[in-house]
Amino acid sequence: MIAFIFPGQGSQTVGMCKGYYDKFPEIFNPLFEEANDTLGFDLKKICLYGPMEQLTETSVAQPAILTVSTGISRVLASMNIRASMVAGHSFGQFSALVEAGVLPFNDALRIVRKRGQAMSQVKIPGSMLGVVTNTREKILHIIEEAKPYQIDIGAYNSPTQVVFSGASANVEQFQKDISQLPGVKVRMLATSQAFHSRLMSEMVAEFMEYVHSFPMQRARIPIILNCSAEKTVDEGAILEDIKLQCTETILWETTINALLDAGIEHFIEVGPGNTLTKLCWLFQQNISVFSTETPMKLKKMAELWKKEWKGECTDV
Repeated sequence: MIAFIFPGQGSQTVGMCKGYYDKFPEIFNPLFEEANDTLGFDLKKICLYGPMEQLTETSVAQPAILTVSTGISRVLASMNIRASMVAGHSFGQFSALVEAGVLPFNDALRIVRKRGQAMSQVKIPGSMLGVVTNTREKILHIIEEAKPYQIDIGAYNSPTQVVFSGASANVEQFQKDISQLPGVKVRMLATSQAFHSRLMSEMVAEFMEYVHSFPMQRARIPIILNCSAEKTVDEGAILEDIKLQCTETILWETTINALLDAGIEHFIEVGPGNTLTKLCWLFQQNISVFSTETPMKLKKMAELWKKEWKGECTDV
């Protein structure tokens, strides 16, 4: 079985879909036209040409990643490559909801635009810090060290990687204090706010009131929820997870393990970048995972689909 996994904010780069846009204009042209009409600005221009400062803004980055991920999933569908289950990392959950038929693309665009706007209006400046260590024990030690700084765990990404989220001053001080520890690597993430932290609590009520104005459908394939790592097709459970992920920890490590336990044999990262592909390698060195970062990477995937996976695949 195959799972599609969708990246979240921070995966955006200028030109991130240029190869796909050139190779599959019949898919990406109408998709960008729909996005531009829905959003009221030229998303295609920002995705292809920047500037990066604008693409990093939450209210732009989230619709951009959703649009690119949806386009790539449509390319895969045109090749007869389809998922048995889906999951999205953080904001990537909305791309997964489109893939699973819970939301149509244009409704998802409206929701993520509102989400980005609401998050951008949070008063306290926030940041997110990725921390990677060489052992599980060291990660647990770093988590204990973080407690006095009044920052939250934004995501458990892998056995040796955690993301911290909170007020910028606190996160920056924590980064400074742990950056010289042996076996520890730290990196500020390309986000404009402290997602999945207590700072987001002020935007939840307004955002969820807006979300409730859109009808959601029962998922056509199972989705793994961000904040519980439970498998579901129930729209009520999905709605609750949308609310929780604003302020609660993303359980990505548990999500990948849940997919493996459910019988998933192959993972395809659907969207810009290869962050989730690299994370999968931290679980098992021989895990079958593919990035769709560029159209060229689809060629190997298509070959494997024909020769080793059970299914028919159209040539790229």
